[in-house]
Amino acid sequence: MLRLIESKATVWAVFILVAFSYAMGLIVSLADPDLWGYMAFGYTFWTEPGFPYTDPFSYMPVNPVWIYHEWLTGVIFFPLYAGIGEEALQALRYIFAFLTLFLAYAAAKKRGAQTSLALMGLFFPAFAICTGYGPVRAQVFTYFFFALTLYLLETCRLSQRFKPLWLFPPVILLWCNLHGGFVAGLAVIGLYAAGEFLSRKPWKPYLFILAPCLAATLINPYGWAYWPYLIKAILMPRPEIYEWMSIWKAMSMGFKHLSIPLFMGLFPLALLFCLKPLQKNWSAVLVLAAVSWMAFSHMRHIPFMGIAMAALLPSGADYFIKTKSREASILLGAALLSMACLAVLNANVVWAHFQYPHVLRNPLSIEALPESQVLPGQMAYPVDGVAFLREKGLHGNILTEFDWGQFVMWSLPDSKVSMDGRYETVYPDKVCREYFAFAYGRPGAGEYLTKYPHEMALLKDRSITSAQLAASPDWLLAYKGDGCAVFVHKKFWEER
Repeated sequence: MLRLIESKATVWAVFILVAFSYAMGLIVSLADPDLWGYMAFGYTFWTEPGFPYTDPFSYMPVNPVWIYHEWLTGVIFFPLYAGIGEEALQALRYIFAFLTLFLAYAAAKKRGAQTSLALMGLFFPAFAICTGYGPVRAQVFTYFFFALTLYLLETCRLSQRFKPLWLFPPVILLWCNLHGGFVAGLAVIGLYAAGEFLSRKPWKPYLFILAPCLAATLINPYGWAYWPYLIKAILMPRPEIYEWMSIWKAMSMGFKHLSIPLFMGLFPLALLFCLKPLQKNWSAVLVLAAVSWMAFSHMRHIPFMGIAMAALLPSGADYFIKTKSREASILLGAALLSMACLAVLNANVVWAHFQYPHVLRNPLSIEALPESQVLPGQMAYPVDGVAFLREKGLHGNILTEFDWGQFVMWSLPDSKVSMDGRYETVYPDKVCREYFAFAYGRPGAGEYLTKYPHEMALLKDRSITSAQLAASPDWLLAYKGDGCAVFVHKKFWEER
């Protein structure tokens, strides 16, 4: 069996399967709502004097200081998009996706996994990792740095040479300005310190490097204020945002996102391969336990689990293969059967995507599409509603859907929005609660319409919000398009 696993034919076969899976899994990109926020911030940063410490995009009450933990992502994304086009952002996504895969593979090899098993380790969590790299957003940096962190920590742990740890302060400095996910990197370093302590191996270097890493996080436009905001953001519940739901809540609400069965399949596999071979490697056990808990708690964290599995589990599979036991044969058979099933699932998902003309027309596009043209699970945007407002020369305070706010910010720079996906970075808790009461038709929804100076509304045409405005004598339906409706307040219309 070991000879079969190590054969060149097996290595090439698995490599081709892995390459195909990731190429197909990454080919369809989502126009994520946050992307438009990056563009709007980047435009403001590069064209306006001074750093934008206060929000310029909303007419609602906002926080005194806008702490935008993804600010550097916007600074990088905007000139790429404006100067080269959306293809530049897609190229960036592909580069970081494959660098992440390479680092996970390199960590597995460094831990002693055979080449074919290290490649299999990339195959099983392929969908989990691809869900993180589907949209072009700041997380493309976070997942790369997470894989780099695991690789560097494994390098130090196995060699017992700790100079590479000094790469972490500059990495954390860059990471904390690109995305708040740098906290995952600090947490993994701390887990390695605890794991090496439990394994009775040198642990102090990992703990000591945390001090300069924490100091590096203070080098940002907001200084000390960054951390109070970040702690609040990490701990705050976001029940209205789907990707922040737990696996169980999403299942109970009927969500059929691919990441749910993905996770349910990956978690027992992780347990199966880590219980015995990793019992003397507490660092890996703690990291796998942490990322599993993260994935259970919030679906957006499933890619962390996929990366950690790819980096840490193949050496465990290698352990089973080398035992030459019946148990190893059963596990190998189960792994091959699972690979076949996942390959079929991959092919079905990709085939479904290619049924949409715009995917074949320009697979490198990041196109905002109306409801009639989106893929299953893809975000639909009020494209013709925005076009209507432009055509009529209407600009002012626009009451928007939560997911559309950043798109409206970017598409209609002469207008301001009521709420958008920047959420806690901009809006006080009270304003957020009032908005979601309106969005879900809860008590106080009517008060939200009269309390604030809304002049227009761009809403989903079959939503609770549209129904509320349609029933109000103060609002006029000005346009109904592909999945969206434009309402105008009577007073605003009369004053034009």
